[in-house]
Amino acid sequence: MKKIDNSLKVDLSGEALAKTEGYESQNKKLFNIVNSAIDEVRDFIKSDGGDIELIKIEDNKVYVKLKGNCVGCPLSVVTLKMGVLEAVKEKVPEIVDVVQVDI
Repeated sequence: MKKIDNSLKVDLSGEALAKTEGYESQNKKLFNIVNSAIDEVRDFIKSDGGDIELIKIEDNKVYVKLKGNCVGCPLSVVTLKMGVLEAVKEKVPEIVDVVQVDI
């Protein structure tokens, strides 16, 4: 995995976000940053016939939906924790978990 530029730091506390550029603007930036981290592991996930979709970011947790062969795969937890979470934390260290949701 390539080295991720960690120069952009994002404060995830809602109060701090509201006092800066505006909550919506910061949320969109954060969403894009996390999505780009997920994109870095997407090829690996797709190589096994799966995919992943970023649903939301809330309380320092990233919520994703797994698709394709990832649904029901016993190794999906490993992919989320060792692949997705690590890639996301490299860009946004404040993220504490990646949670799978079924929508």
